[in-house]
Amino acid sequence: MVEEQNLEQTPGEEYNEASLANDELQISNVKNENMETHAQHLHKTPGKGIWHYFYEFLMLFLAVFCGFLAEYQLEHVIERDREKEYISSLIEDLKMDNLKIDIAINARILRESRLDSLIVMIKLKDHNKFTNEIYYLARFVSRQNFFFVNADRTMQQLKYSGGLRLIRNSTASNDIMSYDASIRFLQYRESFESTQLNNYRNIAENIFDASVFRDMLRENGIVRPAGNPKLFDDDPKAINRLCIEAHYLFATSFLNRGYEAEMKHAAENLIALLKREYHLE
Repeated sequence: MVEEQNLEQTPGEEYNEASLANDELQISNVKNENMETHAQHLHKTPGKGIWHYFYEFLMLFLAVFCGFLAEYQLEHVIERDREKEYISSLIEDLKMDNLKIDIAINARILRESRLDSLIVMIKLKDHNKFTNEIYYLARFVSRQNFFFVNADRTMQQLKYSGGLRLIRNSTASNDIMSYDASIRFLQYRESFESTQLNNYRNIAENIFDASVFRDMLRENGIVRPAGNPKLFDDDPKAINRLCIEAHYLFATSFLNRGYEAEMKHAAENLIALLKREYHLE
């Protein structure tokens, strides 16, 4: 009985618990109202609307775009500097080509003169009186020191490392490629001339004594043999074959010398064009 009485609640206690629950409910409602009001206040805060996000996007876009422009401009400046370096280097190569062409032309003039002298002297009936000079001429014209080898360091870089795309001046680019084409044509002509020279050597080995040629070789070049050594083969037909091949060599050399003179003129014009277009002294 005592325990049952303890479990029962008095009317005052029930009132107090109801009041407490009511108060808690009111406090909760106030908090919720305050949170909703605060959220609405944040939502309506200036700068957080659609224009704010558009402004942020615009700033980000401008930053990326300006960075792209700066990088593009820097790359453009670098390419212009590289273009000018290529042009300066090419001008130096062209100057070197001119010097080499002069050497090749002079060597051809001397060689053609000696080819002509060889043909005249070996066809003489009494040519055995002049074999000293004939041996010297025959050995001299068999050399290949008259071939032109161009300075192609810059041209190779332009063609095979993508440098040619840097040449923005169309006139300069066209003249550069035209000059390169003329060099390749001359190289083709010289390869044909080299074949003729080998033919001449094959015929010469049947007419001239190898031991005499050996004695003529010195450290500083070729010298005339002592006395008038005999020809290895004095057959008129063999001599005539040699003269025919010497004549072919003369004609090819004469034509190639003309091409080299044209190349020298083209190189000089190209140098003047590049200096003018790129404002180089």
